[in-house]
Amino acid sequence: MAEIRGLPAMIQSAAARLAAAESPAQVLVAKEEAGFAYDAAKRAARLAKAMDAHAEILTVARRAQVDALEIEALAEVRIADEVDRCQAEGILCSRGRWSKANGLKPVHDLGLSRKDVFDARQLRSLIAKRPAALKTALQDIIDNGYEPTRAILRRTLREVRVNARRKSADRQETFRLIGGRDIRHVSWLEISALKQRAQAEVALLTMIEGHAGNVEPNKRIGDVIGDHALVDMVAASKGGAA
Repeated sequence: MAEIRGLPAMIQSAAARLAAAESPAQVLVAKEEAGFAYDAAKRAARLAKAMDAHAEILTVARRAQVDALEIEALAEVRIADEVDRCQAEGILCSRGRWSKANGLKPVHDLGLSRKDVFDARQLRSLIAKRPAALKTALQDIIDNGYEPTRAILRRTLREVRVNARRKSADRQETFRLIGGRDIRHVSWLEISALKQRAQAEVALLTMIEGHAGNVEPNKRIGDVIGDHALVDMVAASKGGAA
């Protein structure tokens, strides 16, 4: 198939153009060229599948799709960099600064929406934190037998981002003391006072637990024990921990 034979050259050309790009417009051209390669690879893969072609032909087409998607994604990261650079240098206006009088070009003059720039920055942030995220996502798509499409790559990267946030939140909870402090930010001089406070709280909770029996689990402490009794218990717990 002639289209299959031309795919490697299209991929190499898009990659080289992106590597040589020095402006947002040039990056967008490289991204568009990668898009042409992606479309061609997608057509070739579907044609090969329809014609029941040799598995190797389908593999080549799928590989080209993956490579094109990677170049498109890397181009998005470059777009974020280039837009930020041009805004810092006063070539492009920042959000809310555009007017005919200031002479700065708005981002949409490049054919980019605010969402395009936001998504590009999101992807850049993800790859900065997890450099292998893009290649891993693409490999997972192939390993799971999915067709490597833009939609599936977006979904896979979104899942990576969500999982990363969840792990980060779990990690924060791992280091959090009962009072909410992050244990990593506690100075050595505070340890003794924090130990005394923790011991007092344990003593207080033990007294409260033994004060009343057969309490319904959903009841609050204030519903069962009055303020005067609680004040006495707090004082006693602090005295015992001192």
